[in-house]
Amino acid sequence: TNWLGALDYLLPGWTVWPGVVVFALGLLLRLRAQIDLGRAWSPTVELSARHRLVTEGIYTRIRHPLYASLILWAIAQPVLLQNLAAGWLGPLAVALIWLIRVPAEERMMRERFGDEYIRYAEQTGMVIPRPRKQAA
Repeated sequence: TNWLGALDYLLPGWTVWPGVVVFALGLLLRLRAQIDLGRAWSPTVELSARHRLVTEGIYTRIRHPLYASLILWAIAQPVLLQNLAAGWLGPLAVALIWLIRVPAEERMMRERFGDEYIRYAEQTGMVIPRPRKQAA
């Protein structure tokens, strides 16, 4: 169907490759995060009695790598899907997910893991790795 054709835009051809790279980095980051989380991964905001605070792997640097992967996808999508609706609804959805779910997850983690999570959060970035502090 061409009913969204009026919303198409055209970027220079070379922009597709950076879009593909950013999208692929998002896929790899998501895969790594899910591997590091193992059985603790859940599609909903929840913790079970068996959950522990995961601070290994990618989680040593950032505490929300799954959302970081979504942000990378949201950056790539308007480049790869050159249509105002198809290209920009994904980033809008990611923004809504960020505004709703991340505060809920941060609150849940602080309530469940207390000071351990607070110390962990001080040492890591949310979606961008925080520079490591040099040992004295």
